[in-house]
Amino acid sequence: MKSKFIEEKIYDFFNLHWLRPENVAWEVHAYKLISKYLTKNVEKIEVGIGNGITSFIYLGGRFKNSYDWYLNTNTRNFWRNEDIYNANKKIGISKFILKKPETKFSLVIDHKAKLLEQAKEMNISKNYKVMDANNYDLNNKTDLIFSNMLY
Repeated sequence: MKSKFIEEKIYDFFNLHWLRPENVAWEVHAYKLISKYLTKNVEKIEVGIGNGITSFIYLGGRFKNSYDWYLNTNTRNFWRNEDIYNANKKIGISKFILKKPETKFSLVIDHKAKLLEQAKEMNISKNYKVMDANNYDLNNKTDLIFSNMLY
């Protein structure tokens, strides 16, 4: 990969993880490993998409500098171990998009509907499905299954 392109991704991930900069090294490394597969036009599924923001960048999307990942969080019950990202404040993520992704997933799944609503705003998949990944049936043809989390 060209160094200018990697520098751009480092910048994108630092902009995204300004509050947790220790995540940047992992995100850039993971991006380098998976991006060549995600940018191909093949049938691809993501299991556990979450809010889709990381995948948006992996697929080639970019946010304006004014976007802040933490705009769409809910910390009210953080101390009760609730997912702060499982919020949907309707901030209009699409208005922060600088560049749309180069390709899309065929299907993304997550067990949290609010997170999928956020992913839909970035238009990173043809289909979105709320379901438990522990019960996913792989009867259809898929060239690539991507997940950045494990059960």
